[in-house]
Amino acid sequence: MQWDGVTLKAFAGAVAVIISGVVLLAGVRPVAPMMGVVAGVAAMLGASVERLKLRVEALEKKPSSWPLSAGLV
Repeated sequence: MQWDGVTLKAFAGAVAVIISGVVLLAGVRPVAPMMGVVAGVAAMLGASVERLKLRVEALEKKPSSWPLSAGLV
């Protein structure tokens, strides 16, 4: 497992969702925990999109063995 910025962002988002859920279940004002859940989900989605961009970038740089990309078809 790589501990880069994307992984840490996703992990922090998951922790924010868990902590906000616990606070919400505790019965404290519902606005702040819900904003924490939204922020946590946004962080996880942002990390997922960033990771996807990195994977696509790596695939584009790697020489492919597909026949279409080699011009054989």
